[in-house]
Amino acid sequence: MPSAGLQTVVFVGPSCPHDLICAVLPDSVIAPPVRRGDLYRLRLLDFSVFVILDGVFTNLLAVSPREVVDVLQDGAAVIGASSMGALRAVDCGPAGAAGHGRVYRMFRRRLLTSEDEVAVMFRPEAPYPALSQSLVNMRFALRRACRSGLLDRTEAEAMVQAAELLPYERRDWTTVAESARVRLSRSQLASLKSCDVKREDALACCRWAARQLRVGAIVAAPRQDRSRPFETISKDRERTWDPLDGVDPGTILPAFFEWLWLSGQSDAIADAGGLSAALRHGHISEFVQNVDLQAPSAELGALLMRFTAFSRSRLLAEELHLSGSPRDFARARVEIACAHNAHGWEDLIDRTGPRSALARKLRGYKRDRARIFALTRSVLFRHPAVGNATLPVWQRSRNVRQPAEGH
Repeated sequence: MPSAGLQTVVFVGPSCPHDLICAVLPDSVIAPPVRRGDLYRLRLLDFSVFVILDGVFTNLLAVSPREVVDVLQDGAAVIGASSMGALRAVDCGPAGAAGHGRVYRMFRRRLLTSEDEVAVMFRPEAPYPALSQSLVNMRFALRRACRSGLLDRTEAEAMVQAAELLPYERRDWTTVAESARVRLSRSQLASLKSCDVKREDALACCRWAARQLRVGAIVAAPRQDRSRPFETISKDRERTWDPLDGVDPGTILPAFFEWLWLSGQSDAIADAGGLSAALRHGHISEFVQNVDLQAPSAELGALLMRFTAFSRSRLLAEELHLSGSPRDFARARVEIACAHNAHGWEDLIDRTGPRSALARKLRGYKRDRARIFALTRSVLFRHPAVGNATLPVWQRSRNVRQPAEGH
């Protein structure tokens, strides 16, 4: 059944001229770059399809992922591309948002990770002309210029690095070339300016949306419950601070008890009655009797959160088969010995008995800490394109096969 009758709104600013959007989606309403609250307001007016291309940020509140999820759950369809739309489509893809275009795919694959990639300065009045170049446009333009032989790789890489260091308001081809000390001819400058991946993505997204509307492939509906404004939805999501994060305290008490001792955290709750004594003597039954995880003290709640973070990191390190380098193990030994006020690792092991059960557990804890150090170093602070880590981003993606347009 055709869905062309659905009320559609397109949020567009500097990414694409409005007349080109109107030619592709003549029955849609063209709205300024989306800001926080726009989706709620227009959803209350029975708009069912939201095509997000551009959005505001910095001095105005950007549309939040929560707002996108709310209208999706209310029955609307959200399609994103080009700029802010690509970001929110990636953020809210699991909730049903559809993404389109190359910028969206690069964010989805984490070849790009920063919102700074799509940021531009533009005039606040229609048609919102751009006053700077987006970093993602520069990456694509320099990649094309390098492939066509218009620029060599050294020049292109220098310009990418110079653009990354400039604030988004100052990014234009002349400033970037001067910062990179690259002399551009008129033909080179014209060729670079002619590349506009955000505009290409915006038009391709609108053409795709028009086709989907014609064949009835977009599932959306007007609001069903008009009696409840969106402002009240957030109250249902509010909950009090929960250091257990919903976990049954009975299932984690033994592991938490063991972690408190192994990590040397018993002194952090020395004022908590029988807890400190139970920890010092290894009496888990006394610990269970004295601890109240349903209403923990501030100190115990903070330790619970640290324990939860430790447990999740350890599981992730195991899934990634990380073992830790000699440097990671050395760091773990120093950390654990200091936590137990020992002169060193060997002193700590001698104190507990080299062949004791506690010594075995300390060695296991040392392995876990080394794995987490390896996880932090090699995963959390590493560019996702590890295979080509020595290449700039514009070069890393050159061998990525672009799929057919779609989401």
